[in-house]
Amino acid sequence: MNKIFEAVVERAVRETASKIDDSWTVDGQANIGNIIDGPHAVDMTPDFAVRDGEETIPVGDAKWKAGGTASNDVYQVTAYMLADSTPGLLVYPEQDGLPAPSTVRAKDTHLSLESVTLPTTIDAPRYEDFIAALQRAVEQWLESSTLQQR
Repeated sequence: MNKIFEAVVERAVRETASKIDDSWTVDGQANIGNIIDGPHAVDMTPDFAVRDGEETIPVGDAKWKAGGTASNDVYQVTAYMLADSTPGLLVYPEQDGLPAPSTVRAKDTHLSLESVTLPTTIDAPRYEDFIAALQRAVEQWLESSTLQQR
């Protein structure tokens, strides 16, 4: 289910980003730079990176899980943020028991990590209504203060 959710998030971000600003592009499973060199360097591939030209404006990862943000989710997206010096998004499905979306600021930096949800539990009479609700949610976070602080 995680792969399906990642694909849904990437598609919603891709379709919404260009509506907000036609210069924005979205790389799915983007390959971004490493924050370390040498034998411990690893390929880092966030689920999506929204770019304005060469600048990443945020980087994000989708997680199909309940129960809140896990430490390893934060570590993973923080590494992406540091590699591109950009805000980060952790995207979760809307579920019972999941804490409300939140934003945290990395200490002594301009970078923020925002936890957001997609409305996966809505009662939509048609597929098109469901997609429209997902895209409205994505548009809200892409236009949020997290991106305006870049």
